Amino acid sequence: MARRRRGLMSRRGWTLWISALVVLLLVYVHAEYRSFQRPIWAAELQAEKLAQQKAGLKETSSAEKYVWDAPVWVVRGKNAEGQEVIAWLPEKGEPLLLDMASSRKEGDIRSIFKQRVPDAGIRHVRAGMIGGQPVWEVFYTRKQGQTRYYYDFYQYQSGEYITTYSLTTKKAS
Repeated sequence: MARRRRGLMSRRGWTLWISALVVLLLVYVHAEYRSFQRPIWAAELQAEKLAQQKAGLKETSSAEKYVWDAPVWVVRGKNAEGQEVIAWLPEKGEPLLLDMASSRKEGDIRSIFKQRVPDAGIRHVRAGMIGGQPVWEVFYTRKQGQTRYYYDFYQYQSGEYITTYSLTTKKAS
């Protein structure tokens, strides 16, 4: 009677090796992600500290870099009285601090925008600055034969429409 030859590894051995490789791959991807994000996180932390020093924020909840005509950090947080405020920190010049209670909210801007452009697909709405003035930026798409991309700008406090910029479309060759 011929004896049956066993393979190199059992099913359990293969399962353990594959599981170990998957774990190692996940650890590697996580480490790479952290190394890519580290400079961004450091810049956000620096902007939050700057907002506390220059604009008088006592707590910060978020910091986002905004670039249109000039780079500016938009930092949200609370002032000494506990009121929700937003600060724009341009690289050159003085910070601008506004009370969020006296300004339009993101939801308000979305509603105003949808009344103006009902067939648009909103990609994002965020606070920014153009020409030294605080604005809401609405980035959206419209299908007009082909998909087109647009930026609309609204005054931050009043929500009044300012202007639209459209991105050029790529024509098929």
